[in-house]
Amino acid sequence: MPDFDGADLIAGLKANGCTIGDDLFALCPIEGMGNGAVATRDIPSGTALFSIPSSYLLSEHTSTLSTHLKPEDWASLEGGWTRLILALMWEDSRAESPWRAYLDAMPGSFSTPMWWPAPDLALLKGTDIENRIGRASADRDYDERVAPLLAAYPGVFVGDFSKECYHRQGSRVLSRSFTVPRARVDAGYRKEKEEKEARSEDSDEEEEEEEEEQVAVMVPLADMLNAAYEMDNARLFSPDEEEDEEEDEEGEEKGEGEGEEQGDVSMRSAASAAPAASASANKASDDAYTMTTTRDINAGEQIPAPLAANAQYNTYSSPCNSELLRKYGHVDLLPFPSSFASQLPSSVFPQLGGNAGDEVELSGDLVLRAIAAQLRKPIEFDADGRPNPPWDERLEAWLEDADDTFILTLDPADGLPEELLSFVRLFLEDSEWERTKQKGKMPKPTPTEEALGVIDAAITARLARYAAEGLEGDAEIVEKGERGRNAHNAAVVRLGEKRCLVLGRNRVAEMKRELKKRRIAERKEQREAKRRR
Repeated sequence: MPDFDGADLIAGLKANGCTIGDDLFALCPIEGMGNGAVATRDIPSGTALFSIPSSYLLSEHTSTLSTHLKPEDWASLEGGWTRLILALMWEDSRAESPWRAYLDAMPGSFSTPMWWPAPDLALLKGTDIENRIGRASADRDYDERVAPLLAAYPGVFVGDFSKECYHRQGSRVLSRSFTVPRARVDAGYRKEKEEKEARSEDSDEEEEEEEEEQVAVMVPLADMLNAAYEMDNARLFSPDEEEDEEEDEEGEEKGEGEGEEQGDVSMRSAASAAPAASASANKASDDAYTMTTTRDINAGEQIPAPLAANAQYNTYSSPCNSELLRKYGHVDLLPFPSSFASQLPSSVFPQLGGNAGDEVELSGDLVLRAIAAQLRKPIEFDADGRPNPPWDERLEAWLEDADDTFILTLDPADGLPEELLSFVRLFLEDSEWERTKQKGKMPKPTPTEEALGVIDAAITARLARYAAEGLEGDAEIVEKGERGRNAHNAAVVRLGEKRCLVLGRNRVAEMKRELKKRRIAERKEQREAKRRR
């Protein structure tokens, strides 16, 4: 891959209809995070940094690859990211691709676990990443679906279409893709949708509104803004959001909408707030995605955006370290805010810092095994993860409206997930199961000694899944920083997850103490009531 050249990328984007406020920021390497964007001057909140036309989003629909294949062969790749990955491979093989400058600016090597050697992967044992790397399934997808198609079209697929290349483009999709409405990038689908809506308007019959189909796309330049926990200062806005913001403003002018939540930034105000020197970035097509600042940014400051990969363009989240490592190949090891650190016990080494957004999953099967052990009843799971009777009936009822994965967080302000308590009581107490069948409502998240005991056992079992080092061992690795990058990053992830589990166990212990105090107080009140009689 050619060396990264920010000027070449900007020139290539402008040549394809993108509008860039390149006087506002520079593209450059960011230590430990690859290339990124840094403000070259103070930028006010509400400034449009750049706009990318919908037609220039790189997707399975905007790439012309499908026109070179038989419809049935293209259809055979439907599902998942296979079409998008193959479109990326094909565009990357073409010197004349309209996305040439964008593809040349993409990374060619990765530090994500997908590319780690086996000894380093072993360091992730027990983490939430362990079974989510996806190398084996990607290999299978390439062998069974992609390779036969490549062989059938030797004149179309000229260049590097190896399995290694497939994984490389897949890593780009994992770390950089956004999800947008299909109608934005598929003209045929958009026409069909509009015709259907027109027929619906002409008809007196009411039709059930269909959910908007979403597709994964690559958004040039937007994907160069790195993700960091609660540090985002710019967000990608869609053409639909522009219309919504304008309607909100009209409502405000009429005195409507008081007390309602408004968007982070108005698209209309973005244009008016932008400095004159970057006016080009605010004169984008109506059908374009615009990256807009959501707070003031100082010169020299990095411009990180929310974690957007594989999320809808208007869905914002702050990534935990396990997600940062899995998707981007780096972790956050930052000082905790003093108000946050002061609430963490010394046993989790808050002085080392980390990622305040860290979390860990407690799977339903782990919790069910803890319940079975307490009830002394056998439980087994089939290949699909379904438990044997009578457990299966209750699980099926639970999954109708809820998930059986429960999140423990690092935030001291968070308690145990209420749904976890409800889940445990559903299986632990037959009376609650009978009530659920009669009334169709899940148990209340009322803590009981038995339920808390199950949760404590599940957390202990979750901690036992990690390799030999305890939390103290991981803290030592992180503090000394003497091991390689992969070993260090794996230790940071393990430390963050174990912190969440230890805090979860502490919360259980505190709730047990509260229950005990309550029982003592109730017994005391009963004795006093007897004396009064």
